[in-house]
Amino acid sequence: MAFWLTLASKISPLACHLRGKLRTTWNRQLHSFPSSRSSSCSDQLALTQVPYLSSWDAQDFQSTAYAKSLPYRFPRCPDILPPACSKWFIHNDCPPQPRAGDNVDVIQPSHGGHTTPSSSPPPPPPPSSELQPSFWAEYQDTLVSLELTSRNASGKQDFHRVEAPLSILLSYLSNTSPASSPSATDQDLPHPSASSTSPSNSKDHHSIYLAQCSLEDLPPALQLDLPTPSLLRPNSQSKPHSPSHSTSSPQPPRIRGDIYSSSLWLGRPPTYTPLHRDPNPNLFIQLAGSKIIRLLPPTVGDAIFDLIHTQVSSSSSSSRIRGEEMMQGPERSLLHSAIWPDHPETLPGSGSQPDSSTISSSPSLRDSPYSDILKRYGQEITVHTGDALFIPTGWWHSVKGTGAGVTASANWWFR
Repeated sequence: MAFWLTLASKISPLACHLRGKLRTTWNRQLHSFPSSRSSSCSDQLALTQVPYLSSWDAQDFQSTAYAKSLPYRFPRCPDILPPACSKWFIHNDCPPQPRAGDNVDVIQPSHGGHTTPSSSPPPPPPPSSELQPSFWAEYQDTLVSLELTSRNASGKQDFHRVEAPLSILLSYLSNTSPASSPSATDQDLPHPSASSTSPSNSKDHHSIYLAQCSLEDLPPALQLDLPTPSLLRPNSQSKPHSPSHSTSSPQPPRIRGDIYSSSLWLGRPPTYTPLHRDPNPNLFIQLAGSKIIRLLPPTVGDAIFDLIHTQVSSSSSSSRIRGEEMMQGPERSLLHSAIWPDHPETLPGSGSQPDSSTISSSPSLRDSPYSDILKRYGQEITVHTGDALFIPTGWWHSVKGTGAGVTASANWWFR
């Protein structure tokens, strides 16, 4: 009873409605659902879309998004893209376009401090992107931490991380149909279990993902292709008011230009990051491909995560991004069904094909106890090549790679 009272205090507008609905579905969330799940287009949540900022202007971002701790997306503008976008990938089967130089700012400001957009409207995002083979050839031996996920024909999933040469990932990503056919480098990778290599499990699905790779761990040349966005540098912000004016009204929080951490994400859909929150503000840029991101305000996300934590009864459960307990087992399934009740889980390495076993065992959208919360409080954005998103501190979010080709992102946690 104490738990339900806590939940009600956190989400008071929906407390009475949710209490009864959550009670009736409590046991079903802990076990398999016997009924089949519809995957029709009508069985999709219509969430509020993340709003746009009017420009990449630093003062507009400071006052509208950062100071108010609200998520916003930035208008797509080719001029702000880091060199990695054009050098690392082939977009829509076209060769990369030459640039004036590598050491360019993500934002090209005019004398007035505003973004200088292209004279023509931004082009639509490419439908797909692939690696630029000639570019990556010299980085084959770079050691990185890779996430290996596999699921056999019986539905058992294994997840672990290994240190391996970047060539392992590059070979996997170069195979445009990695769903169930092992790549040429599989013999170099440690398999999660001996059964995964047995002949009886020839339909195993697997994926390899470079997730949350620190930019500082990359070769210097790759770091230069992902410069810190000018928006996050101290000189991009207006100077503080003089002391004579500072007492008239409280000053909003300011960006100090301190980059807490930065990461690269590179894989082939379906990639997945479960519901979590970041300890610092986050600027996210999509370098290639597409991802869907769902967000929840801090208090609402706290309530959902607490409920799931109670269901799994795990003392080790943590909101830390990509923790082991989040990536496999019951917590992964519960987090997914809470935030993506209208999206069946997809097999690792299966492209966009849903896992038939999870379709039959997942709750239908009308049965999900979280649907009303998501529709009322949730926000969603689909980011394509060149799109950028600001995620404030404490906002819960979950990310899915989608579509054809590779998907790549970079992000900067800042203060």
